[in-house]
Amino acid sequence: MDIACLLGYSKASVTKALAGLSTAGLAEVVARDVRLTPEGERIARRTLGRHRFFGGLLLEAGVDGKTASWEACREEHCLSEGSFEKLAALLGEGAT
Repeated sequence: MDIACLLGYSKASVTKALAGLSTAGLAEVVARDVRLTPEGERIARRTLGRHRFFGGLLLEAGVDGKTASWEACREEHCLSEGSFEKLAALLGEGAT
C-alpha cells in the first residue's frame, strides 16, 4: 500500500517525513519497506493513546466525530507527558 495515497499526502511530503523519522532513529526505510524502530513504535503508541483520549473526551462532550478527530490530532502533540498524565488522572482515565 502506498503511504502517500493512503493518507492523501504528496509523495514528496511522505518522503520528507520518512527521512526525518529515519534520521531521528524512529523508522527504518529499506527500498519500499518502512518499519518503526522500538522507540518509534513507543512514541506511535503513546500518540495513538493520546489521540483516543482526546477524541473520546470531545465525543463525550458532544463534538461531532470529524471535528473531534481533527482536534484530537492537534492536541495529542501539545501537552507535556507530565501534564497529560495529570489530566488523565483527573478524569479517571489513567495515562495512556
